[in-house]
Amino acid sequence: MNLFNKLFGISFFSNQKQSSVLMSPMREVEYDGEINAGSLGNPINLVPNEEVIRYRANEAMLTSDVIKSISSKYFIAVVGQGLNLKAEPNTDVLKSEGINEDLKDFVDLSETRFKVWSKSTLSDYSEQKSLHKLALDAFTTSFIGGDALVVCRVDKENNLNIQIIDGSHVASTINTKKVSEENTLTKGVERDSKGKHIAYHLRNGEVIECFGKKTNRKMAWLIYGSKSRIDHVRGMSQISSILEKDGVLKRYTEATVTSAEERAKIAYYIAHGINSTGENPLAAKVAMINGTTAEKVDFEEVRKNIQVTTNKQVFNMPADSDLKALESKQEVNYPEFFNAIHEQECAAMDIPPEVAKQMYNSNYSASRAAINNWGYIVDIKRNDLSEQFYKPIYNLWLELEVLKGKIISEGYKKAIRDKNRMAIEAFTTARFQGLKMPHIDPLKEVKAIREMIAEDLISKEQAAEFLNVGDWWENREQINNETEYINKNYATQTEAPEQGE
Repeated sequence: MNLFNKLFGISFFSNQKQSSVLMSPMREVEYDGEINAGSLGNPINLVPNEEVIRYRANEAMLTSDVIKSISSKYFIAVVGQGLNLKAEPNTDVLKSEGINEDLKDFVDLSETRFKVWSKSTLSDYSEQKSLHKLALDAFTTSFIGGDALVVCRVDKENNLNIQIIDGSHVASTINTKKVSEENTLTKGVERDSKGKHIAYHLRNGEVIECFGKKTNRKMAWLIYGSKSRIDHVRGMSQISSILEKDGVLKRYTEATVTSAEERAKIAYYIAHGINSTGENPLAAKVAMINGTTAEKVDFEEVRKNIQVTTNKQVFNMPADSDLKALESKQEVNYPEFFNAIHEQECAAMDIPPEVAKQMYNSNYSASRAAINNWGYIVDIKRNDLSEQFYKPIYNLWLELEVLKGKIISEGYKKAIRDKNRMAIEAFTTARFQGLKMPHIDPLKEVKAIREMIAEDLISKEQAAEFLNVGDWWENREQINNETEYINKNYATQTEAPEQGE
């Protein structure tokens, strides 16, 4: 008991902590200065239990249609078929570092070789998936589970292989402990005195070091879904905020279905007024037929033998009574309740409800606004994925390619030898772009793009990227080849060749 408790005679803390943990295993509670339990609401000092959240999130992905639908929209929109490399070395920085070099061939070969490598199984440690599939695995695992471990391995031929390890395999130790004079171990992450990640400790006892012993290259790192606080070393599931709401929606749905099933078993009921005798009309009818009294009729036996007619007629209706069908306001209000909860979940996940439901019932402007907002969120997530996954891998891959002589750049070799980090960053500057959101009205989009090009607001390359028509330079080269072929083979013809010729 702390000093505050001793002064004020408070003794509820131990019970409060125990009950709070049991009721909400998503957090571990510490005393936060409340005089009375619950007076300040939820405890303000929260320590996430990543293991429990990871379990709940993975379970929700298997059992919740709503969460699966929302999450899959992110997987498809952010990663999709993968992000394509657009190498953009910063020549101004290179010149300031004393490197003057024509980089056109360097850029073209880097993009071409990386494209082939990333789309093949050469990039996979298990030789089963492409780099883009590995990116999807890393994004999905970190999105749902909170984090994923990326491990880069170099084989005997100096080829780069990528391995993705689920974050659940990283040992989540409860208490921070010293593993050396300078390093500490927190939830499976070994850090030095500066907080730099040194190694990751797996549950099977394996220790994966973050940097190569000889080269000091970055070889392993964690990809985070999100982090609730800066000083946390493990990631948080991005669907953790909607797990509780989804549970409420699930319980309400189950209650509604159960109510509907139970009511379907009952055809009608009799409502008696204040003047009603309260007699059972069906029992009375049986008594009349059998020549006895209603009190002597075995109603259970009657219930087994009664067959309700198609028009649901009731015989011998007692006075001041009314025949009514069962109704449920719960069923009537279900769509409204579902939409309200679903919109809250979408707001928490930064996804427009129109996109989540794939229902664009509004006008063009409203639907376009929803798609633009969603596109902005997707761009942010893509940039995050690029920085956490694609960019570090590309940096290591490019260094190996240059050192092997597959890509020629004396300036890059010199930067590596001199350990000139600024020059290396300038050489590896790149964008990783994916497909843009589909357009509601492509014709209107093309007209708008054409006007923007005419006013020199965007380049043709940017226009091609925006319209999802591929790389402009590749398209331009293909068009030139087609034009040259047509001019060469159909020069003597006065008419253009028919389709299929």
